[in-house]
Amino acid sequence: MRKTAKRKVSYVITHNKDDHGHLLGINSLALDTTTFGSSDKPEGILYSAGRDGVINSWDLHLPLRGRTIPKYNYNHLNDIDEKKRNVKDDDNIPLHLFNEDKNWEIDEDASSSQPTPKSTFRQSFQSHTDWVNDIILCHNKEALISCSSDRTMKLWFPHKTSTPCTIGYHTDYIKALAYASGPGWVASGGFDRKIALWDIKECRLAPSTSSSSGNIFGGLSERDFQPIVTIAETSPKSSVYALACNPSGSVLVSGSPEKVIKVWDPKSGKRITKLSGHTDNIRAILISDDGELILSGSSDTTIKLWSLSAQRCINTFTTHSDSIWSLYSDHPRLKVFYAGAKDGLVTRTDYSEYEEIDDGECVAICKENAGIVKLVALDNKYIWTATCSSSIKRWQDIPLRKDRIKLSTSSPTSSTSQNAFQIPSSSLIKLTSTAVTSSYPSVVSSPQLKTATTDSEVATIYSVAIGDGHSDIDNEDPEPVREIADHIIEGQHGLIKYVILNNRRNILTLDHNGEVTLWDIIKCVKVKVFGKCNIDEIAQEINTPESIPNWCSVDTRIGALTVHLDESKCFDAEMYADEAGLTGDVDIREDQRINLGKWVLRYLFANFTQAEIQTYEAIQQQRSLMQQQRQQPGSEHRSLFSTQINVNIPPQAATSTTCTSPTASSHNLANSNANPPMPQSPTTPLAAFTTGPFTAPATTSSQQPDYFSGPHHLNSSATSPTTPPEY
Repeated sequence: MRKTAKRKVSYVITHNKDDHGHLLGINSLALDTTTFGSSDKPEGILYSAGRDGVINSWDLHLPLRGRTIPKYNYNHLNDIDEKKRNVKDDDNIPLHLFNEDKNWEIDEDASSSQPTPKSTFRQSFQSHTDWVNDIILCHNKEALISCSSDRTMKLWFPHKTSTPCTIGYHTDYIKALAYASGPGWVASGGFDRKIALWDIKECRLAPSTSSSSGNIFGGLSERDFQPIVTIAETSPKSSVYALACNPSGSVLVSGSPEKVIKVWDPKSGKRITKLSGHTDNIRAILISDDGELILSGSSDTTIKLWSLSAQRCINTFTTHSDSIWSLYSDHPRLKVFYAGAKDGLVTRTDYSEYEEIDDGECVAICKENAGIVKLVALDNKYIWTATCSSSIKRWQDIPLRKDRIKLSTSSPTSSTSQNAFQIPSSSLIKLTSTAVTSSYPSVVSSPQLKTATTDSEVATIYSVAIGDGHSDIDNEDPEPVREIADHIIEGQHGLIKYVILNNRRNILTLDHNGEVTLWDIIKCVKVKVFGKCNIDEIAQEINTPESIPNWCSVDTRIGALTVHLDESKCFDAEMYADEAGLTGDVDIREDQRINLGKWVLRYLFANFTQAEIQTYEAIQQQRSLMQQQRQQPGSEHRSLFSTQINVNIPPQAATSTTCTSPTASSHNLANSNANPPMPQSPTTPLAAFTTGPFTAPATTSSQQPDYFSGPHHLNSSATSPTTPPEY
């Protein structure tokens, strides 16, 4: 006989509903520059996914304009015979042809005349119960897919009112996602050593679900999607840390602690080849639009460029001295890319104008206080970085070398205008396949820059370090060009430690800022803020010698208090009603006791039970009407089911765009008047016993059972221990 699965109910208590910043570090970023807002032009939207299980979107208010080059049909990418393409011809194809985001660009005139406005909060949702590890935008930026350590993948339409839909599962943490816009599938890789492909274009459902089909942008429900291909590995070190695919979906590549890049055929799920060369975990991977080139970043501090046709490494970039955690590029052949390292350094490598990679340029742009988990960039104008901090920083980028030459010839030669583009030689890193990080000799080795002026007063970022060509900072760390971020999207101070007090109702917490706070997990509110102090000393000071059974468990994994109610023990704790801190005119007996678990569950599901009752009553009314019609003359031959039952489901309770506590604003657990008396319904056993958790039974019927008193299980013999249980 199959064992019945245990049920668990969890709810999150937010500590600042007015602040929409993340509570913990940011794991992923996604940039949208195509969606129109209130104006006639897009202004940019940034999506951020955090370790607090929340996905936020931010309005960037960027001055964008349509590109002067004509718009192109991107469907040609799916029809290209990749084996016959000429590598050199790709360099002459404008970048916008490979990326639909390139229909819009930063308006340089508007951005130079006034500072870029600060980013503002747009919307938020918390559908995951653990870290969100990666997010991607798909379907022309209309849909967002996320993966989490809770082992689920969610599909969300940010510009619609539909709720997130679960589209798939893994058996362990899901770490990375990749999207092929041509065939319309999404690949997911996790620590269960599996890669799964999900067809989100045709919305293929699992066999156990309904066979009805329809466009994915129609009505959505909580249904599982069926993976069209599943790639399973057996090696214990084949956990997937990085995934990438080209737009046509012809090539899929993955990186893992096995130190090799595996290349897969997405159609068959078979491995095409593997590329060896890294000596540590591969944490970031990019692939060119034609599927010919692969760029990989590893914990061995190197970045490698691979040729898939030759199945070998073309070049090794040794521009960092610490583990590479993140890579970003919007160049179709990866000739301009950004790299973020564990030490917080962000570099940009550009060899788009040169036949030899060593003739290119690498610049240290900025440096964070922590490792770069994710970064995105736009038009060589802005860079957004995500770290283990709850804040997102925006940095000013610098123009490419070819653009700086144009700026030099068109700009006045005044020292003020030239200083705006000046960069120290210590920020330039030499590109070589073998050398350790060193300075770049600049104009001496650049034929395009030999005509530039050598006047020291007008030296610019493309004409620095003119002299003997030797570096002054060999074997030293590069100095970033930008020392201060242009703008910061501030986060909150998440909780990192907690102490459960003996009354099993109050919790002491410690946040990242060192502040200690006392919480009531039944009312879901802050009780007192103690400021920056020792949490253990405060616990000893305010703890009481009470002895209450442990009816719930608590954690702060997502930076907020999460309370878990387990079916086996959530009904074990009681307290006297006169000690519960009830507010309002509440009629209670002298010995009235309240079951804490039932008290919480009653109000967690208040809206649901009310909707169930209304639905049940509507069905009963329809049945009564049908019965009356059948009893009328001439209705003997009428079918029993001739009248359709139309049930108007009550509208869902209004939900906030932010993460909220389990109690709605109109349902305070400590307010007896928060909910009207609930009529009895077979679907709601609670209503058969009481009209509310705090109303004592009528004195004329003392034998009536009290739903919120006594043990939940009739055979339970739980008694209060003489000493507080361990926690």
